[in-house]
Amino acid sequence: MAVLGGSALLGLNSCSDPNIINIKSGSGKVYNISYSKGRSRLHELAKTAKKEDAWLYVNEKWYDVGYSEEETQTYLAADSITRLLKEDQGEAILTHIHPHSTEYQIFPPAPFDIASHAQLKKEARKNPKIEFKSEVYDGYGVWRYDTTESIESKIEGAGGGVYAFFGLPHQVEKLRKRILEDNSLSRKERIERYIEASKELGIILTYTLIESFKK
Repeated sequence: MAVLGGSALLGLNSCSDPNIINIKSGSGKVYNISYSKGRSRLHELAKTAKKEDAWLYVNEKWYDVGYSEEETQTYLAADSITRLLKEDQGEAILTHIHPHSTEYQIFPPAPFDIASHAQLKKEARKNPKIEFKSEVYDGYGVWRYDTTESIESKIEGAGGGVYAFFGLPHQVEKLRKRILEDNSLSRKERIERYIEASKELGIILTYTLIESFKK
């Protein structure tokens, strides 16, 4: 999961290997590659990496914005993400990986991922030239996620804190157990039902298998 952090970002410097995205300790690396090449690399990293990490794609560059990387979470350098959203234009795509795990055959965005997206989406609205999106790679495909105004207003009403869900983590966990752990359903059926049920919580999800990406 990607947890919105504070001002722990290092300087945004060009990387010594600008064409290969890797898991780096701390944030601040910049990769000068296209979105298509970057997403292919993240798909591979999700299969092999031992830790999570996060990047912001904008203007044909991938900015490493993750720090304190761990097996099941990474923190997001909020100050630098906010600065990039303020200064740039076009699509801004916040991405991270959920490393492939045999424990979770299906690994959608976690509640903290949803919270981080909602808070950053609010910041992105201050720049009408930016279109903010979020996605996570799980080693099989890519989840894209968005939030409705109902979740965003709850977070804003609680001062922006990620604990402003009023039970959302518990509700998400109930959905995961009820649908994603139902072995009577195929993987495709579980994903489809989970996406549909998440709408009731104000979470908008799509899932695309990597093989179905257009080349």
